[in-house]
Amino acid sequence: MNINTFIEMVDREGITKVLKGLGVYKTTGARETKMTMANPYIWVLLAMELNPMIYAKVVMFLTDSLIFDRIDAGNEYKPMNSRIKGIIVEPDYAKYARLINTKVFGLHQSGMRNIASSKELRKIADIEKYVIKCIEQKFITNEEQLINAIETY
Repeated sequence: MNINTFIEMVDREGITKVLKGLGVYKTTGARETKMTMANPYIWVLLAMELNPMIYAKVVMFLTDSLIFDRIDAGNEYKPMNSRIKGIIVEPDYAKYARLINTKVFGLHQSGMRNIASSKELRKIADIEKYVIKCIEQKFITNEEQLINAIETY
């Protein structure tokens, strides 16, 4: 459905009826026990539309904080791999990235970093920085120590 069709439906039937029809809004109970439930994305959208300050904060978070955390996590990956190459003859970089993902997310799936939160991205960058420092300080000198450092971070 495109936005014009949606607006026409809302004008014709009312917002409540349309949202209920789409399965994103419902009410239960009566009088003092009445509850309204909606998909949380609907409430966020409404809050953003009704309050320009909330809209601005969301946009700033997405463009400033989250993007910079993503850049930071990406920027540390290459230097970490460079240090690893200095201590391991044939490093398996994908294996170490999977270990970091498992440490941060509890499991590994392809593309996880693309949907990571700001906090998760910072943790990835912190682990990568930690590995770099440990290698530079000679605390990590082989693959076993590298794996142990990631798993126990």
